[in-house]
Amino acid sequence: MYSICVFSDEAFNFSDRRNLYMLIKNGKRIAFQSQFAGMPLITGAGTDILHKPISLAPHVHTGYELTYLTSGEVVWETVSGKELRLTGGTAAIVQPGESHCGRGHVITPGTLYWIVFDPKVKNAAKNSVFSKRELIDIDTFLGGCGNVTVDCTPLLETLKTFRHLLDDLGEDQSSIRIAQLRAILCLIISESYNLFKVAPTCKASEMELVTRKYIEKNLS
Repeated sequence: MYSICVFSDEAFNFSDRRNLYMLIKNGKRIAFQSQFAGMPLITGAGTDILHKPISLAPHVHTGYELTYLTSGEVVWETVSGKELRLTGGTAAIVQPGESHCGRGHVITPGTLYWIVFDPKVKNAAKNSVFSKRELIDIDTFLGGCGNVTVDCTPLLETLKTFRHLLDDLGEDQSSIRIAQLRAILCLIISESYNLFKVAPTCKASEMELVTRKYIEKNLS
């Protein structure tokens, strides 16, 4: 059983990477790193429900950061000077190694989900539904997108499921719950792959179909 660490200030510490973390000042944050889910692919992921602004200084990730805003408004600023404005129902991608922060070094109130993942990391396919070839395809495609935003309305129900699962993990961190977490993370990544496609009416990608079949077979 992994413990839950609750912090009463705005500092966010991943010193013990086995744990699920919760931040409760000015809102609620639930987050984890790869060791919690047993997925090298996932650097970190979580959700924030913020009632007041919190600080977010410039920082970088080795992998892609996908953020999804379901309410409120947030603006990311990149080191290159580009602004990514998210309102409710918007997703953004920030490229690996791209320094970025919240405008004015803060995250404004809202409901935010985020996943940082690295398709190139060693053993990236472990405990995911993706093959090495599929991860190369994801990396190639997303790497060509740049730092952009897109409508994420089709993902809202999946994000709600992710949120409910994180809440449940506060009480139940059984192996099946962790397996469900892995599955939903893979589903979010594969659905996001579709969101960033140029054609908004594109059919479900092969990766998304593989993920859904896996969930139906193992978790339903």
